[in-house]
Amino acid sequence: MYWYTIRGEVQDPMAVRIERLISGLLTDTGSRVVPRQLPASEVYGELRRRRPTDSIFIFGNLAAMEGLTAQDAGAGRLSALGLEVLNPRVASVPFHIIVRADTVAELAATRSEAVRLGYASVAHDLQETDVQDLLRPLLGAPKMDAVKINSPALLARRLLADDSSRIHFAGVYDEEPSLFLDRFLAAYNRERPKGQTEKAKLARLLVFPTGQSGFEPNQLRTVGGGALDYIILRHEDYKFYDYGEFEAPTDSGMITVARPASAAGSAPEVPVLLTNVARTRGRDAAARLLRGLSDVYLATLFENQSYANRCSGRPAPMHKTYLLNAHLTDRTDPFKGLGLWGHLLLMRTVEKDGARYGEQARLVEDIFERQLMIPASNPERLLAWLAQAVRPRNVRESFSGDISNLYHRAVGEIRLALPASAQQRREHLEEARALLVAAMREGVLPKCAQGGRGLWSANDYDPYFHLALVESYLRISGP
Repeated sequence: MYWYTIRGEVQDPMAVRIERLISGLLTDTGSRVVPRQLPASEVYGELRRRRPTDSIFIFGNLAAMEGLTAQDAGAGRLSALGLEVLNPRVASVPFHIIVRADTVAELAATRSEAVRLGYASVAHDLQETDVQDLLRPLLGAPKMDAVKINSPALLARRLLADDSSRIHFAGVYDEEPSLFLDRFLAAYNRERPKGQTEKAKLARLLVFPTGQSGFEPNQLRTVGGGALDYIILRHEDYKFYDYGEFEAPTDSGMITVARPASAAGSAPEVPVLLTNVARTRGRDAAARLLRGLSDVYLATLFENQSYANRCSGRPAPMHKTYLLNAHLTDRTDPFKGLGLWGHLLLMRTVEKDGARYGEQARLVEDIFERQLMIPASNPERLLAWLAQAVRPRNVRESFSGDISNLYHRAVGEIRLALPASAQQRREHLEEARALLVAAMREGVLPKCAQGGRGLWSANDYDPYFHLALVESYLRISGP
């Protein structure tokens, strides 16, 4: 098994910690890992010497992967080795495209007509020229006119229009949980006609055939001379919403777009992992590694203390990104979903953008109740669900102390677990789990707070994140 870290590209402390934890997971599985740190040019030279049966891991940031892709242009070495981006959603954001049922047939009959796209660029500022460069070849459109529409209601009305204001496609570039997409779909359902004309104007999510050449999933691609990076993902692997009648086939692909070069500021130092383990060891092995990576995300947030920034006024920009990806890559673990929900609830108590986080938390509550059967919006039912789902070992029926005391003792037990031996580590983690459940029985939701007595002596209170963290550490630690 070959591991390459692209030297000079991974500088962020969180990225370095993720690299160490993931390589540790591979070692724990009995694999012989040969780690090497090399410049990007030498990594590609190493790939020329590797065989398709060799298991390969390449770790770097998005710019490093762009460099490898550029070196491989026309050579096809990455494809021949079966290398894919294992964690694409950390570095990219969905670009949802919605189309009317009658549009595809109309455009096929009038190939000379320019395709009209209206889109909202919420996550980052995608320029019209970038969007045209991205979508024109994917849609097979000879010409495209793209215009920004930052109102969900107006975007829906123009998709449904039959006059010159009509757009053929509506696009939403936004991170989940997307309030814009939710409002757009609600506006569409209010505005759409009923009766005989409804079928023609019925909208659906536009997806791409991942089995065809040019649409292979989890491949990093660049358009506009490097201005924009995008990845086509298997829709079923990474979907966040229950799209209802907008739902796409399970074997189809959706587009995600990385931070564009035209956006203000530099690209975030997010760690990207390129590997061919799905080919050399099978999809199940890749899925297990991905679930392990989702545990590593939580551990990294805790060990680098970035989670504590949320209530202190210091930036923690990747916190939601890592929690969202932990949930998306391991939807069998409901605690990761609750960790994301708890983060949104906590952030709604912060003055800046608090209302937006509160709306996102309500959207997540609805999704979790329908998809995971987690009664997040009902405190009594949620506590009953937790009592059945957690079942901590040797849980005492009661703990002394207020919520703040229980919470801080739990966090302290987690810290004590990190340097401990395997058996002591598990004992500390199980004690932390029991303390967290005891605190959560009081029914107080996550929040930031300052001063006062009892709970409010704590700077932050987020037991859902720490419960998800404990479950992750228990899996990382092994039986």
